Amino acid sequence: MEKELSELNREYQNFTMPKATTQFLFAELDPKLYSACYPLMKKMGYTGTLILSSTQLPGMEGCISMEQFQELVNGGWDVCVQWDDGQSVSRWWPKLQAELTKLKIKVGKAVYFPKGTYRTELDKNIQQMGFSIAICEKEDQESPLQSQYEEGVWHIGAMGIMTEKPKIWLMEAIGQDSNVAFVVGFKQEHQLYNAGTFERMLKLIQEYELSGDMLVYDIEKTREYYHSRENGISAEVEAAYQTEKARLEKEIQKVKAQLKEIDAQYL
Repeated sequence: MEKELSELNREYQNFTMPKATTQFLFAELDPKLYSACYPLMKKMGYTGTLILSSTQLPGMEGCISMEQFQELVNGGWDVCVQWDDGQSVSRWWPKLQAELTKLKIKVGKAVYFPKGTYRTELDKNIQQMGFSIAICEKEDQESPLQSQYEEGVWHIGAMGIMTEKPKIWLMEAIGQDSNVAFVVGFKQEHQLYNAGTFERMLKLIQEYELSGDMLVYDIEKTREYYHSRENGISAEVEAAYQTEKARLEKEIQKVKAQLKEIDAQYL
C-alpha cells in the first residue's frame, strides 16, 4: 500500500510536468493481437487502444473472440471507432452504433481517421456524435506530434509503426514534450505488425518511461494530462487523487496499528 501511495503521488506530480506521451493503437482485431501483442504489452505494464469498425468487431471471422476482447477491456484497454469515409454519417454511425449496442460494447471519446480521411469540417460531425478526440493518421512526411491542449475537439497525430522513422518521431516527441501515437495493423504495409520491431519499440518506450522522459497513457487520460499541463489539474482529477490518497493513508495506518498490537503480544 505504501508503494501504491508513492506511485499515486508520483502520478499526481506528473500531471503538471511537461513530458512526452505515447499510445499504441491497433487497427484490426486480428488473432495475433491477442496471442502476440497483448502478452508482451501486459508483461511491460502497458495497454492499447482497440479500433472498431463495421468490418472489425469481436467475434467476426478473422477477429478475436468476444471473450478475448472483454479480457483486454477488463485489463484496461480502451476502445475507439474508425471513421468510415465511404458512407454518409447518417448511415454509417447509426448502423455501427446499433451493432455496438447489440454487443454491449462501450466506446470512448475518440474517432480514428485513417490516412487521407480527416477534414476539418468533420469536427462538427464527431461532436454531434458525442466524440471529442480525433486521431488523425499522418502521411509519411507530416508531423504526428501534438503538444497543446485544444478545447472542443482535441487532435492527435498517429503514425504507422512500419513507416520510415517511428523511432525518430519518438525522440522528437521527447525533445518537444509532445504526444505521438503509433498504429499497429495486420494488413497495410505501413502499419504491419512485425514481432521484432514491435518489441524493440516497446522496450525503447519503456526505457524512456523509466528515465522519466515519457508517459504511457490511454488517449482520454492523455487529453486530461495536456489540459492539466496548461490549465492546472481539473477538479475531477484533484478529487479522485485526494480520495484515493486518503483511502490508502487510512489503510496504511490501520495495518500499522494491527502490526503494533501483534508486536505487543510477543515482546
